[in-house]
Amino acid sequence: PPPPPPSFFGLWVGNVYEETVNMEQFRAAFEQYGELCSQRTHGVPAISPKPSSSSAFVNFCRYEDADMARAGLHGRTVAGTGPLRINASDLMQSYEDSYPAQAAAARQARLTERRPGPWTAISAPAPP
Repeated sequence: PPPPPPSFFGLWVGNVYEETVNMEQFRAAFEQYGELCSQRTHGVPAISPKPSSSSAFVNFCRYEDADMARAGLHGRTVAGTGPLRINASDLMQSYEDSYPAQAAAARQARLTERRPGPWTAISAPAPP
């Protein structure tokens, strides 16, 4: 049987330059895709910068949110840094390998669900 799903889903984010990134804006860019982890609840920080490698780990509570952030922000310049290179963390990759049907379902849902992002114009409602 496959291992149980992890309690959080991490993304490795490359091209995060400490001298140019605005961490508040960086966090906000990822938070628009879903809830980030908390140190108290999940035992990992929401964002863990790694200045020596110009990268960071961003940890989500749900796989679907992490997957949408990976697709939505990869290759983009965000918060003064980038273009971002985003890959699944080893833990998230292990989940994708162990639960391919769930990962595929989440990707399919991503194709049909449109969440606003920094590049998506939000239309005003039609006049009555």
